[in-house]
Amino acid sequence: MGRIDRNGAIREFPVPTGGQLLYITAGPDSNLWFTENYPNKLGRMDVNGVATEFQLPSLAGGVYHIVPGPDGNLWFTEVEANKIGRIIP
Repeated sequence: MGRIDRNGAIREFPVPTGGQLLYITAGPDSNLWFTENYPNKLGRMDVNGVATEFQLPSLAGGVYHIVPGPDGNLWFTEVEANKIGRIIP
């Protein structure tokens, strides 16, 4: 995952398992949240580039989109498992 600062400098940050990153959103906790389709995980990255991953119960669920909800949680889809999930930041 990468960040471009106001001067155009690019800095990249590794994701622990190196999964296939799909979508990213700003969370209500001031972190960035992202989906990793392979392996089926959600990830959180803080402003310092430190990533934490969360394994989802459906190992082959095909996690895809992630969005912040009006309830202060993050909602995501698992297209291959035909599920909608929620994670509390």
